[in-house]
Amino acid sequence: MAKPKGQSHKAVFCPAPDGPGRQERELMLQLKEVVDRQRDKIRAQDHEIQRKACDTEALQEQLSRFMTMNENLRRKLAAVQVQLRSALERKGEAEALWEAERPGRAAEPARTGSPTEREEGDVGGATVPPEHPPDQRSFSKEELEQILQERNELKTSLFLVEEELAYYQRSVGLPGYEVGGASLLTDPWQPHNCLCCRRAGLILVGRPTFVF
Repeated sequence: MAKPKGQSHKAVFCPAPDGPGRQERELMLQLKEVVDRQRDKIRAQDHEIQRKACDTEALQEQLSRFMTMNENLRRKLAAVQVQLRSALERKGEAEALWEAERPGRAAEPARTGSPTEREEGDVGGATVPPEHPPDQRSFSKEELEQILQERNELKTSLFLVEEELAYYQRSVGLPGYEVGGASLLTDPWQPHNCLCCRRAGLILVGRPTFVF
């Protein structure tokens, strides 16, 4: 059969599929993706470990500060208790002295008359000896009321100190106190210059300063 002019037969060559090499490349790509994911995961875990280490160190420092604060509060609480006991003793002595002076005040006659008569009576009469020795200190009614008021203030300060101590011990997880959080609006560490404290010779030291 005659071939038409102008046409020629050319052989077409198709490359044979590279089966094993292609599979190896795909497997390598998959392995690379797995390795990259594992590397990223390890980096994230390392960052998390470093962050937790910093948090642990900060918590340890905070715990140390809380322990120091707890010790200082215990000393302050002991000082307030001593001051309160002294104030109560002074208050008892003042009440006893007031009761002892009551019969003398009730039996004391009322002084009446004009100023001239009182002066003549003072000149003509004998000198009345003092009811109490000069070294015995008597309390007036106003002073007793002031002592009672200061005693109540000391009780309030003691209660606030105990609440604050329980709050800080609860913050660091120490057993023995169960206080559901305290918001102290009054500073119990302000120095007192009250009457009973001056007589007892006790002065509260200032509030400690803590730096966080």
